[in-house]
Parts: sequence; structure tokens; C-alpha cells
Amino acid sequence: MTRALQSAVDTDIAGLADIYASGGAEELTNRLADRRALVSTEGRRAHYLITTNGNTQMAKWPKLDASLSEFGYVRLDTGQQVFARATRISPDLTLLVAREYGDDSALLMRLSLIFLAALIAIPACVWIFARQLAGRLSRRVARINGLLLSHPDEDGQLSDAETDIADEVGALARHSARLVKRLRAAAQAQRYVTDQVAHEIKTPLMHLDMKLTRMQQDQRYAHLTHELADGRKDLKNITGLLDNLLDIAASEAQRGDISRLKQVDLSALLGNMLELYEASLEDAGMHYSADITDGVSMMAEEMQIRRLISNLFDNAIKYAGKGSTLSVSLDLGPKLIIADDGPGIAEDLRSNLYDRFSRGSSNLQQNGHGLGLALAKAICERHLLKITLQNNHKGCSFLIEPKEGDHG
Repeated sequence: MTRALQSAVDTDIAGLADIYASGGAEELTNRLADRRALVSTEGRRAHYLITTNGNTQMAKWPKLDASLSEFGYVRLDTGQQVFARATRISPDLTLLVAREYGDDSALLMRLSLIFLAALIAIPACVWIFARQLAGRLSRRVARINGLLLSHPDEDGQLSDAETDIADEVGALARHSARLVKRLRAAAQAQRYVTDQVAHEIKTPLMHLDMKLTRMQQDQRYAHLTHELADGRKDLKNITGLLDNLLDIAASEAQRGDISRLKQVDLSALLGNMLELYEASLEDAGMHYSADITDGVSMMAEEMQIRRLISNLFDNAIKYAGKGSTLSVSLDLGPKLIIADDGPGIAEDLRSNLYDRFSRGSSNLQQNGHGLGLALAKAICERHLLKITLQNNHKGCSFLIEPKEGDHG
């Protein structure tokens, strides 16, 4: 600031000296009167003192030595603080030129405030813009995720405006839309083929069962009663086999898909199924014990969970034997254990226990087609669960719990 004031004062003095040299003292006095009325663009008013032959135009001369062309900050008799220089421009004329600087502090303060406001406003504007941009990006990605997570039966799709945007997210949206379209077409084709195959197989089986039923009721075939009953039983086994294969395929196709799961009260469901199986357990000569923690729930498809539990119950009834006990426990996690104290599963049969058409018993007289545990595993994986045959238990004990990293 001092340099700026000094430069302005020295420039002013040089100009006044030229005026004095060319026009004399009278011209200089007239010009000083004009300049006193002016205020610079910086807001600094100029002050002038002049002495001629010992006379002054102001009552008090600042303490600056004109013979040395001294300069500095002084206070005028009006109380105004100025930066001034006193100089002798002729033997009989002394001139003092001063510039106010008191307003510089206010100016600097205003500039500081403006700079501070800009310093705050610019990041704030950038933050607001970035937040809006991030929100827009988040909504676009959420719509893409929603499309990818949608069920094959749902007809969700992205708008043309979303897929036409020429950026990376727009490209991702276009590719995702094409992928989902292909997957839906494949799922629909698979479902169509599956439904057709099931229909083409089940329809003649149903007709055959009806014919066998009529033959059982016809006295002409009374001598074939046992054979007809066995035939109908085999038909039911074939139908059950087909249903299980379809259920396994459906569960595997939905593996990890949680879009259609709902909150299921496992405690209530397990208690209800034990009540339903009481008669079957009693007929098989078995007992049961239950340790069910209240309020255990999870996101699940209830009918599949019922199918999972009923398969394990059926296996226990089929293989544990008369006099054995079915033990059921449920804890938070969820952690479900279904166990029996029967003969258990031989070590050499455990490696492929969950494979299709694999049986947990070498007894070929036992009914079944070896799909129960394969279906149980498929249902568990569909719900991000794992099923484990525990080794430290007499008989057969299955533990069902969330896969690692999928708790809660």
C-alpha cells in the first residue's frame, strides 16, 4: 500500500512541478483548487499545502522537511491521516502533496470479505452441483440395478431417455437392457419347454392312472389287484420324480434371487409342521423333541422352506426306524438342526449325498428316487443357506444356517 501511495504522490508532485515551471505560481494555485475537488478511483482524496514567501494556505504544516523531500504518514490539522511528501519546487515555493489512506482498510476489509465469500461460495456451489450430479447418477444406477434384480416374470425396462444418454452409465444401461431382454427370453423359452415336457409326460400318466383305477374297480380284473396297485404306485413315483426334478431346476434357477422373498416366521412355521407330522411320527413308532426359539424369522419363500423341512422329516421317518427320536432345534441366525438317532448315513455314501438320484441308504428296498437331499440343497442355496451333515452325532443330523458372509 505504501508503494502505491508513494507512486501516486510522486506522480502528482511531478505534474504540479511541470505546471509551476510552465505557468507560474498563479497557474499552480488554480490547478490545486481544481484537484482538491477530485476524488481518485480508489476513493483517496488529495490534499495540498503550499507556501510562498513564508505564507501558508493552511494553519499547520506537517512535520516533514521539504528541503529533504521527506515523506511519510502524518495527520493533518483536520485530523485526517494521510501519506504525504513535502518538497521544494523553487527557492520561494514549498509544496506538500498528501493522499488519504484511511479508507484502504475498509476497502481491504471489503475485498477480504468478497474473497472469503467467494472462497465459501465456490466450494458450496461445487458441492451442490456435485451432490445433484451424484444424486442423478445414483438414481440412474438404481434404475439399472432395479432392472437387473427384477424377476424374469416382471416386465420392467429402462426408458429410451435412459439408454440414449451418451456416457458410460448410458452404455451400461443399454448393455444391461439387452442382457435382461436375452435372459427373459431364455427364461421364457425354458419355462415353455419345461411346462410342455411336464404336460406331455403327466397327461398320459394321468390317463394311465385313471385306466388302472377303473380296472381296480372292475371285477374282471380282481385277480390283478396287487399288480394294479403296484402299477399306480409306480405312476405316483414317476410323477413325484418329475415334480422333484422341476422343483430342483426352479430352485437352482432362482439361486441367490431375493427379489420375491418375504419375511417368514420360522418359529411358527416349524411348530406348525411338527403338529402336522405328529400322526406320521406316531405311525412310524417314532418320538420327537423340539427346542424352538421364539421370534426367529428370515427372508424366504414359505412354500419352499416347508418343502425343505418336510423332505428332512420324511427322510428321518423313512430311514431312522421304529423307536428312534426326531430332534428339532431352531435358534437365531437362523440355525436349524433336524436330527435323528437312527443308523445314520454310511461314510462311503456321504461324498455324493446331495447329488441327484443319490440315496443315504444302501437298502434298495426303501422307497424313493434319491432327489430329496438334492432338492433340500437347491432350496438352501436359493435362500443363501447351506446344509451340512454333522459328523459328531449319532444317527443323522442336518445343520441349516446362512452361508458365510450372508448372516442377518
